Amino acid sequence: MCLEPTNGTDEGVLRSWLMRESDEWIRAFVATLDDVIQHLQAVCFEEHWEELKARGISDELIGLASIELYRDGLADIFRFVRASGALSDDLAWSRMKSEHRGVASGPDVEPPIRQALEDGLYAAEDTPLGDHQLYRSWIRTLMLFLFQFVAEGPPYPGLASSEEEKLSWGYEALRSIEDHSAFHGAAVSYLREPGVRSVAKELVDYPLDEIVALGEHMVQMRRFDLVLNTGLRWVVGAVERG
Repeated sequence: MCLEPTNGTDEGVLRSWLMRESDEWIRAFVATLDDVIQHLQAVCFEEHWEELKARGISDELIGLASIELYRDGLADIFRFVRASGALSDDLAWSRMKSEHRGVASGPDVEPPIRQALEDGLYAAEDTPLGDHQLYRSWIRTLMLFLFQFVAEGPPYPGLASSEEEKLSWGYEALRSIEDHSAFHGAAVSYLREPGVRSVAKELVDYPLDEIVALGEHMVQMRRFDLVLNTGLRWVVGAVERG
């Protein structure tokens, strides 16, 4: 699929593509969420542990510090999820909590780690749930932006290439906007292009200014990397599907 020139794209075809790819984005977001939680575990219970161990701190104190770091890290992650509007309502939040509690209830998970998850989820509830429909409009604009952005970068390695090669391509294509502010700024600049704005406003359910405001709010929060990593995962798949 090619979006250039943007103002020449058939609105109906583009709308159908966005609706279809919105589901793919959400799947990519769920997978990314799992990845960042696993990475947080590695940081807290491997990297952080080894760092403190090298400083001569006792295992007991290291354990307490690592659990606290893990709990706070989880709270940051789930606050971002709630604030973004990625969840449709309180029921969706309850389902998410149940899913993560289920994973943490395995026989190989230590009780302090399960408790850290419970405490992190509880702490995240001080952040109100964002507007889900506004979120869906926001991700539509992000998908338009990312698809166009990578189209102007290095050539896609091809369907026969390995997953590692495809991801490496994605990293390289998005390298210049891996900084959170750079990513947001580039997305906003894209939306403000006259040809893009006139099309985009017909494809979303909220005024573009409100969508930009949501992005500005989210980029100020910890764990905006959830958006960047979801975008990378999604755009690699979208180019392959496209």
